[in-house]
Amino acid sequence: RELDYRIEADNGRRFQDSLAFLGFVTTPKVIQATDRILITEWIPGRHLQDLNREEGLALTRMAVQACTASMVLTGYVHAGTCF
Repeated sequence: RELDYRIEADNGRRFQDSLAFLGFVTTPKVIQATDRILITEWIPGRHLQDLNREEGLALTRMAVQACTASMVLTGYVHAGTCF
């Protein structure tokens, strides 16, 4: 069950919904989810090394806010399948 990607898709939506009050947490839109496959939209981005100092600090603040809110305010912590 750990790798049932239908559950993972639901967890992503739940995570986004739980932190909606922050105004900046999003997860990729799910295109298709089965027990063995999860297809999401592509979200373009940049490598962290390409951020300037101000962008890096802003990203760090947002990450700390989201992690803290997950642990302290919502109680829902989801690391996802980031491998």
